[in-house]
Amino acid sequence: MDGVTSIHQLFKRSALACIHMSSYRATQGLLAYSELPYEQQNSAWGLCMLGRICFEAGRYPEAAQAFGEAHRMAPYRVRDMDTYSTLLWHTKHEEALAQLAHKMVSVGRNTSPEAWIAVANCFSLDGDHASALKSLTRSIQMYKSSHCGTTSVPRNDAGGTGGLAYAHTLIGHENVALDELDRAQRAFRTAIRIDPRHYNAWYGLGVSYLRLGKPDLAEYHFKRALALNSQNPLLLQSSGAVHEYRKDYVQALRV
Repeated sequence: MDGVTSIHQLFKRSALACIHMSSYRATQGLLAYSELPYEQQNSAWGLCMLGRICFEAGRYPEAAQAFGEAHRMAPYRVRDMDTYSTLLWHTKHEEALAQLAHKMVSVGRNTSPEAWIAVANCFSLDGDHASALKSLTRSIQMYKSSHCGTTSVPRNDAGGTGGLAYAHTLIGHENVALDELDRAQRAFRTAIRIDPRHYNAWYGLGVSYLRLGKPDLAEYHFKRALALNSQNPLLLQSSGAVHEYRKDYVQALRV
């Protein structure tokens, strides 16, 4: 295989893995990742891809191992570390999250929106939702200021929308935690306007409607989220939550 063909195959395999990752197709994404050359699999880029694939599929131990190795390999990398910080939030690793947020801020205090998402997750895990909201607002301002004040954001590896939708979604979840459901829904809808495929925002709307005692609307939004990411166990459980709210325990158990 000559050099040009080899490079072409590398780009083709990398693009395929990115497409599956951004489409939340974990099985296909892991297969595509496994077909990458060893050097790419074990680079910070490849490990972060693996971490994101596993994270979106709810495979947290595997995601933590991949992200942790990528962070050790490239401690000044901020890209994808916002997702890693959310993983640490989900798994309640306070010390690791605090260390990650501190490192990211030391690297990109004035340049990295991802750093302030990590800080927000750190405050959120500590129960300080007001400070988390301030950090997320700073992240959004940094995204907008770097793109002429618009809601457009950089494209990720697969060509999808970047972190601005994610920051708005996290604002929504923080407001849910504060029981500010109107504000939460506005944030989730903003995220969906930026990126209609952002399943977490659809899920957030479902959570807010369930809190408001509107199970039909909650079910609709949970289904929209599940249609985008059918392999995420949290989304699979959301249907059960709706049935439980309706006191249909038999159907809830089936889900």
